[in-house]
Amino acid sequence: MSQSQFVTALRQQLSTGQPDTIRQGLALLEGLNSPSVTEALLSGVTLSASGHLRVPSDAPDHLQGPLRWWVALGLLRISGALNGVERLSLRGRRLLDLSPLEGLSSLRSVALGFTDDIPPEPLTPLCSLPALSHLELHTYGFPCDLSLLPTLALCSCALVGHWELADIAHIGQCVSLQALELEGLNRVTDISALSALTNLHTLRLTELHELGDDLSPLRALERLERLELGGAYGITELSALAGLQLLELSLVDLELSDISALSALPALKRLEMRETLIGRHHFSHALLDNPEDIAALIEEARH
Repeated sequence: MSQSQFVTALRQQLSTGQPDTIRQGLALLEGLNSPSVTEALLSGVTLSASGHLRVPSDAPDHLQGPLRWWVALGLLRISGALNGVERLSLRGRRLLDLSPLEGLSSLRSVALGFTDDIPPEPLTPLCSLPALSHLELHTYGFPCDLSLLPTLALCSCALVGHWELADIAHIGQCVSLQALELEGLNRVTDISALSALTNLHTLRLTELHELGDDLSPLRALERLERLELGGAYGITELSALAGLQLLELSLVDLELSDISALSALPALKRLEMRETLIGRHHFSHALLDNPEDIAALIEEARH
């Protein structure tokens, strides 16, 4: 992104912005004509090794208010400071759009947090990131169009927050995924779309309160080795998970006859349970990190 492209994007934002945004943006447009102003704006704006964007509390007025994070990111892009960056964590950073990210060829990992400041189609610039392999999307009820996810060739993806999303068909089309986290998708009742993710080896499903007891779609995931379940109730069948090696349960109610039902998981090497109910047995916290301990627990239940 050149300075002229940044100015163009800023003008587009001002055309539909709120009064405070317009006043801040007009002052910024005037200031960008002076290299010394641009240098002063960038003073103190940093990007940590883990990709976290920081703006000092005593930053110039141009870096305060509604444009704060978007302007800081755009100025870093203009200065070339984002060239070669591989990770960006923008959670909690109120961005007007993602245009400052366009074309960053080294960017492999992006974490975003949605607020009502982001337009209805905020993800489009991600299509111009050829190295992107990991994406985290955090939202709290804000609608997001996920239709382009299958075009990104992601290896790992996390959807976290409180999603107004009932259909995960687009996620099921991301066939390159090896790791997937779904948290807070409270309207999802059917995970059959996940059966197409045959490269998946790690899956985390938490706070999917309408999920029900049907895990059978996971039977098709022959490479699945690790599963984390949280906030799940009424599960009565584990045979779909026969290939699991690591299982973590938190706030889970397994309506099984007893612990011996875990014998349906013959490959299990590690089992961790927090506030988990299996039959009549309650586990506040239990960690079994070898097959021998798991087998002993099952054998004890049988007697």
